[in-house]
Amino acid sequence: MSLTAIIVDPDAYKRMLLKQATSLMSELQRVMQASSFREAVARLENLEGSCDIIFIASDLDAAASEEFIEKCLLLKEASDAAFVVVLDSKDQSVGNVAQTLLSGANGILMSPFSVEDLAGVIALSTAVKKQRALARRKQAIRLLLDEIISKLDSVWYNYCSALPAGVAIRELRSAATVLQGLNEDELALYFEMATEIFDEVPTPPIIPRKMVAYSGASSRVRKFAEKQKKSFSLKEEE
Repeated sequence: MSLTAIIVDPDAYKRMLLKQATSLMSELQRVMQASSFREAVARLENLEGSCDIIFIASDLDAAASEEFIEKCLLLKEASDAAFVVVLDSKDQSVGNVAQTLLSGANGILMSPFSVEDLAGVIALSTAVKKQRALARRKQAIRLLLDEIISKLDSVWYNYCSALPAGVAIRELRSAATVLQGLNEDELALYFEMATEIFDEVPTPPIIPRKMVAYSGASSRVRKFAEKQKKSFSLKEEE
């Protein structure tokens, strides 16, 4: 496993200490440095590949940190990154820890750093990626289920109204064909979500099916019948 990280801290000495500590972890192959949030965003936007871990100094402005995290999540290079706030020993009170997590950070790294702590950060990075990937799959499957439910409602309405349902049925089949492309895990998630969502969806009202009054054969059918009748009469005369 090869990971990329960036350290955001205006203090060059503290950046160097953390970078030296990360060098003990073989998984962290590339560790960049930035002295400000603006510089960090610029580095991320020009990054080849993706960033896995973003270390943020605790003494940076809390509101600016929260805004930075939100901006990073919109970048394809950092959308799956784990945000870890680095706390100095003097800042490790319960209140500061709670405030840090409320700002949107995924975890905390307390100095002085240990190999065990850094290993925990790497494990956190893996867990965050899985959580974000799961959230994206759930969002996509929810959109698919909403579309299928909408098309089912259309088919039911057309049937009850004695209207042609061909278009609605084709649209329903088109939406359902997406299911064929789901892998085993995604299909299991689909069935899990479908069971919950269909339980919540209200049953369509029972609408008496409208009957269309029969107005006789169409002119095309009548002309065909007359032609056949004449043809039959001519054969009898022969």
